[in-house]
Amino acid sequence: MMKTKKFFKLLKENNRQFLFLFVCVIFLILAKKYFFMSLFILLNYFVLWLKFGIGFDSPIEVISFGTFMSSYVYGPLEGVIVAGSSLVAISLTGRIKISKLSTNVILFMIAGLTQLLRNVNVSTAGILILVFKYSFDAFFYLVIYRDADYFRKIPTKLVNALFWVLIYLRFGQNIVSLMAL
Repeated sequence: MMKTKKFFKLLKENNRQFLFLFVCVIFLILAKKYFFMSLFILLNYFVLWLKFGIGFDSPIEVISFGTFMSSYVYGPLEGVIVAGSSLVAISLTGRIKISKLSTNVILFMIAGLTQLLRNVNVSTAGILILVFKYSFDAFFYLVIYRDADYFRKIPTKLVNALFWVLIYLRFGQNIVSLMAL
């Protein structure tokens, strides 16, 4: 009985904080899809800010993961929205080139192809999407654009691929479960 009185006293004294926390929890429960999509978009912008804002070139790229996970858990439209945010990021950073736009085409393809893999384990599907992404990426840069500079980017791409393979294998199902709550 005493603990209940203390709780209500605490609630009365801090009602704005409790109300704010309650509203945030309710919003998170009702709008978790938008929360996670926004999280992936913001993480992508953060990585771009690290690269172009302070000069730290992170080998980790988030937008492919966000596009895949949004499509895998919520559907292709949500994946297209996350992938489309990359177009906004390209225009904001002033990197509008045909090669960057082809990377976005790959992201849109990932959003669509993920639907074919929804019945497959997320780890396997994620790794298959990585293979697809890097295969098409190499095709675009080496065959279409004849970019000899692509070979210089291979170590960074390998680090990124290895990082995401480990994430898919170790945490993929947990992330899907969290997103699908």
